[in-house]
Amino acid sequence: MKSFGVSLVLELAVGLFGGGVVLALALQGLAQLSALTGVAAALVFGLLALFAKSHATTEGGAGLKDALKVQGLAMGLRLVALGLGGVVMKQRGLDATAFVLAFAAVTMVQQVIEVRFLLAAKKAPASAR
Repeated sequence: MKSFGVSLVLELAVGLFGGGVVLALALQGLAQLSALTGVAAALVFGLLALFAKSHATTEGGAGLKDALKVQGLAMGLRLVALGLGGVVMKQRGLDATAFVLAFAAVTMVQQVIEVRFLLAAKKAPASAR
């Protein structure tokens, strides 16, 4: 469980840092809104993926095999969200490029955190998670 707590804090920190970077870039109006929406969407999907992976690696799941299935499913859902988000941004007259770049940047960092969590969960005994 210690690994999950650390990963959860890191996921939240990545989202906050991503939001801070977007604000620091001094993007104008709609581009900033689109980028912040991308960061927020990536944060939500990252947290959902982390909770699902945590469940898959505890007594409720069969372990690493289930967690890797969740990893693949989460990436597929993120790709769908990325595509749909870009389309919605374009339809609403917002900056789709800012959304896609912000979403992808946060997601790539989250992937490192989530893979680190899976590796730690694989090494830890079931009672330590």
